[in-house]
Amino acid sequence: MKKENKGINRLLIMGFIIFAAVFLAFMNAEPRPLGWLVKTIPIGCLALLVFFNMPGRRMLGLGLVFSGIGDILLELPGEGLFQAGMGAFILAHLCYISVFLRKPRLTLARAVVLVAMVVFSLDFAARLYPALGPMKLPVFVYLGVILAMGASACLGRYTNGIIISGALVFIISDALIAYPMFVKPIANSGFLVMATYYAAQALLTYGTLKMKMKRSIRL
Repeated sequence: MKKENKGINRLLIMGFIIFAAVFLAFMNAEPRPLGWLVKTIPIGCLALLVFFNMPGRRMLGLGLVFSGIGDILLELPGEGLFQAGMGAFILAHLCYISVFLRKPRLTLARAVVLVAMVVFSLDFAARLYPALGPMKLPVFVYLGVILAMGASACLGRYTNGIIISGALVFIISDALIAYPMFVKPIANSGFLVMATYYAAQALLTYGTLKMKMKRSIRL
């Protein structure tokens, strides 16, 4: 992280931790008229962290912005907002792919993780298929895009284990959204979704920041 941004960085990291914890603690409380705002602030903190410290990774910051928009759309009541939220997250994943998939390479360890992602995604798609009805196309498009994001994390030369872990956790988080919605309920699924979602975004951001610092030292 840039030394001149040290104070701001601490505030943004604390903002992420505090507001994520607050949202998780009170996500089931009613009423919560500003729940959409509290939910989105942690992602906004990560986006600002990227913009302040990684000028060469603005697409990552833009991906976080689209994620924040998706969070708001999914939190607000209204017909069609779920599909709009999915669209926002598709744009977010496309931004992440543009960051991670640079000068592809494949090692044995990364190949194993990539195969596991593909097998899990195909199996999950097969489980969802009978229950999707008219949502088949948008859901499968989304599944394809997030799998592509995971693959880009595995294949990118300038990624690391933290970024790959973030992609894996993101896939799990989205599976925890879709399975209760279309197949059958999971106890505490809402909490599990948001806990894994915040963890995934933090891992993607921290892993990219760490790679940037490592490359800067080499240069």
